[in-house]
Amino acid sequence: MADRLAALAHSLESSGHAPDAVAQFLMRCIFTMFAEDVQLVPERSFTTLLEDLRQDVLAFPDNMRALWSDMDRGGFSGILRKKLLRFNGGLFESVEALA
Repeated sequence: MADRLAALAHSLESSGHAPDAVAQFLMRCIFTMFAEDVQLVPERSFTTLLEDLRQDVLAFPDNMRALWSDMDRGGFSGILRKKLLRFNGGLFESVEALA
């Protein structure tokens, strides 16, 4: 798994994204997966979203920005169609999503 994550980071950096932006983006992705695993985000909601977006990759950045904005403020998420907790601590203050 670490090899795949490193390859993804390298690919994003090779596409012109700054290393810091790549690191922040990947941390938000990994935390969102963790939040789903420990049921802070409804079960399979993020996984299902990612599976659905495989058919519409151009919509990925907008969906991630919307989701992470919802996670930052808490409340109802139109992206997941569920109520979310507020995830404070600064990780979702920036909701930049890379294509």
